[in-house]
Amino acid sequence: MDTLLFDGWKSILRIVIMASLAYPFLIVLLRISGKRSITNVNIFDFIITVTYGATLSSVITSEKVSFADGVAVLSMLTLLQYIVSKTAAKSRRFRIS
Repeated sequence: MDTLLFDGWKSILRIVIMASLAYPFLIVLLRISGKRSITNVNIFDFIITVTYGATLSSVITSEKVSFADGVAVLSMLTLLQYIVSKTAAKSRRFRIS
């Protein structure tokens, strides 16, 4: 019951450090990938955005997920989003509305 409200400074320090690293990384990654504004978002973009949030949350709060793991996941999500967007732009059959 002692750790219900406070479990020590180590976990808080880890959260501060991970948030300070992971959040700016995601912002830079999104700026590089040229994410659109919310008015131009289709359902697939919305799902990716929610997935970015869930991934960022895991990177920041879970001690089992390292910063490098988070970078790899966020980078792969961005790469896959780019591939799907380019494929959808070139193929009517693949287009997601």
